[in-house]
Amino acid sequence: MLVNIEKLEQILISKWAEFLDLRKIIQFLQTLAAEHLREGELQVMKVTISRFELSENGFILWFDYEVNLTNQKKKVNMTSEVRLLNNGSLLHLRTI
Repeated sequence: MLVNIEKLEQILISKWAEFLDLRKIIQFLQTLAAEHLREGELQVMKVTISRFELSENGFILWFDYEVNLTNQKKKVNMTSEVRLLNNGSLLHLRTI
């Protein structure tokens, strides 16, 4: 293969904040966290990407993030696996 996939992933992980809209990502992750945790008031904090893998239909991303549960005054760490489709939209695969 012409492209070194591992090197490409390293570059994408280190530079993602320069080409992805962080505000939209946080909104997306807030929705996922609210559905997963069944909490009303929460805030997504400290978003990082630990996987940015090329796939047939775009990229597979792992978003690692901290969720501040406002009413309970505690924080939860979460990881969501998401597909970044060729059209720029996000598709939730799973959250742990």
